[in-house]
Amino acid sequence: MVLLPCTWHPGSLIGRCPDLPDRLLAELPADEYRLTLVLHLNVWSGHRAWQVQVAQRAALAAGVLLIDPAEGWQQALTASDVVIGDHGSTTLHGTALGKPVLLEAFGEAAVPGAAGHPLHRSVPLLDRSAPMRPQIDEVLSEHRPQLLATVTGRASTEQEPAFPRLRHLLYQLLELDPPPGPSGRPRIFPPVPGDDAGPATSFYVETVLTASDAPSFRVSVRRYPAPVSEPGEESDSVLRHLASGAEEPDTHLTDSASVLLCRRPSASSDATHRRIAELRVHYTALLVVVPLPDGVLVDLRNGPRFAVRPAADRALLAPGPAAAAFYSTLRVKLRPELLDHSGLLLDLGSHCRELTIQKVPEPS
Repeated sequence: MVLLPCTWHPGSLIGRCPDLPDRLLAELPADEYRLTLVLHLNVWSGHRAWQVQVAQRAALAAGVLLIDPAEGWQQALTASDVVIGDHGSTTLHGTALGKPVLLEAFGEAAVPGAAGHPLHRSVPLLDRSAPMRPQIDEVLSEHRPQLLATVTGRASTEQEPAFPRLRHLLYQLLELDPPPGPSGRPRIFPPVPGDDAGPATSFYVETVLTASDAPSFRVSVRRYPAPVSEPGEESDSVLRHLASGAEEPDTHLTDSASVLLCRRPSASSDATHRRIAELRVHYTALLVVVPLPDGVLVDLRNGPRFAVRPAADRALLAPGPAAAAFYSTLRVKLRPELLDHSGLLLDLGSHCRELTIQKVPEPS
């Protein structure tokens, strides 16, 4: 998970590079990376929620997780794998937690002598003129938290629980007596509320098929959200296609898609076949894909239907990557009948899964 914390100021991360979330989403494969954006409370207060969501509409459509600045940033920071930040305090908190950090901005609002001020001399800077993924992968692999001990040691001068000290100090500054009774204790943060945007519904998909002479050949799948990506060009080794969800609001994408995905599971096998028939009334995609309890059902336009299932493990099979692997296999083998009782290895970068393909009869 890549966390983008942004403070408030024209020299902040989003102030300097408002399209950074879009660019990261366009360059990072959706099945390997998740992008989370935390905007300072003053950004929400100054621009209001509607304007924030309008400014980030493409990123939201592409699946960015936009975190409430009052409830959720702590959980997101703890869960993150890498932080791309600015001179705001959340970036310093990430450094103190031992997270790999890239600085995208370090504006003139940074206060000399403040705890986080040495960051701009201690962590690498994000190069906006270079591809993003290699920089993120490098800072992940080369990160050595002990080298930042001088900076992180300034993040907190008190290693004991800060809550009672802060409470005492705040009441002292307010010139008020603390209320009687228990003073309260730090609480566990609740789960981050689900974002309204949800995952992207349409993707430009890049696939690379290797070892095509083996019984099970390998299909590497990389999916990029369509709202922030370009189709790209095919080559001898790289195949590309557009996959769109049936719930996609952009009808240009659903009408142009080679693969149409239905993410809503059906209650029975008969209901799954009926769902395909309903979708075929409205869409002309080469493949229509519907979830099964143990895999996915793929309908080939004017052709047979196939079940794609995990060969061994029983973990849920995501329709999008499975459909992409089937599509690439079909384009290589050309004749659908050659797919029956075949197998493939789905490579998503972070892990691989062996899948089987079997022709299924259509209901009478």
